[in-house]
Amino acid sequence: MAKDGEGERSPASDQPPGRDLPVTLPRNTALPPIKEKRIKLALGCRCELCNGVFSLQELEIHHIRGEGDPAPDPSGDLQRHILVLCTRCHRDIHGHVVTVAEQREILRSRPGHIRRAIREILHYRPAPYVPPAGEDLSERFESVSHDHWGWGT
Repeated sequence: MAKDGEGERSPASDQPPGRDLPVTLPRNTALPPIKEKRIKLALGCRCELCNGVFSLQELEIHHIRGEGDPAPDPSGDLQRHILVLCTRCHRDIHGHVVTVAEQREILRSRPGHIRRAIREILHYRPAPYVPPAGEDLSERFESVSHDHWGWGT
């Protein structure tokens, strides 16, 4: 007999047991605990504001939402909307000591390998590039090359 949740399929899902589904963040919804833990570990258990090292229990996930901002697109890059913070820094952010602009600046300075790790944990996959319909890209390239560098005919 399987333990609770092991080896069983959810009636709403055709996914095999243990298969992670993409994460969606409706307004004011927390991440699944295993994903929170993996994100905290990806950051080396560091607070992204004070840069202190803390235990997993002392770190919290903060969802960045400015006044009037729409909820993040669930199919979008959710790592652009979350910070890992110690409890003191999280309290400071909610006390408006740190502005939304400052929070976004912290995200912009997040190292690329951390961004990639969080995207992998959240199962983010960017949409493939599709060139504009009806445009001959070789003509466009030649035009831009000629205008910018003087190449071509």
